[in-house]
Amino acid sequence: MQEMHQYLAIMLAHFQQLPLADINCVLSYLPLTEKGEPTPQYFEELLDENFTGYQLCFPKTNFEDYSMEAIADDENLELITGKYGITEPFNGKIIAPERIDLIFVPLVAFDIKGFRVGYGKGFYDRFIPRCRKNVLTIGLSFFPPVDEIADVNEFDIPLKYCITPQQLYEF
Repeated sequence: MQEMHQYLAIMLAHFQQLPLADINCVLSYLPLTEKGEPTPQYFEELLDENFTGYQLCFPKTNFEDYSMEAIADDENLELITGKYGITEPFNGKIIAPERIDLIFVPLVAFDIKGFRVGYGKGFYDRFIPRCRKNVLTIGLSFFPPVDEIADVNEFDIPLKYCITPQQLYEF
């Protein structure tokens, strides 16, 4: 546990090196901690210190068409844990994708080109093109990149950054 806190402290220091400006809306996620995902909450808290009044939102997935919506973290937000163990909004106010400035993107692994392996349904690869072209996509990983992800396809979207305890990767 102490090692995890040390890793997160280093990752937060890397996060502070990013050229963040005018952050008004952030799409985060609720991690699958049992799968070893870093907790974006620590990064959200750092944003709270530097950007007042930004809108935080969380993804709501639709497994029928593999689409995703950003739902505002406000007084109307209700969370549920679904059959895959993912906690996400049950209902709430939908935030337009083009309003989002920064997206914390969950991942299992990533490569030196910024491509990532998620959980296999392509929710983020479908959602990110709906956002502004300059949206910051940031992955968080306790592990360094692999050399190459073999099954990258034309619809896969590379991250702009990935933060690990080893370094801040820019793609």
